[in-house]
Amino acid sequence: MGVTLSRSSARQSETVPDARSTFIPWGGIHPIIHPEDAITADAICTGEGEFAFQELYDRLQEGRTYRDLLNFWFKKGDHDEVRTTSCPS
Repeated sequence: MGVTLSRSSARQSETVPDARSTFIPWGGIHPIIHPEDAITADAICTGEGEFAFQELYDRLQEGRTYRDLLNFWFKKGDHDEVRTTSCPS
């Protein structure tokens, strides 16, 4: 499941049944502008997502590592994140 996030919908995925058993990446303007507020999801896209989300999807489907993907922050535990740099535009 992927969610485009705005400030008004920041907690939207928490209402999805069984959401915690599903890897949930967020994208949209809110994670780009306020990533520290949006990192409650499993991953947030902090830049252009058109190619980044496709690469994330491909790696998840193939069972490959994904925490090094550019344009993402990944939640690691309750209080830590893995932050990658942004891709060039």
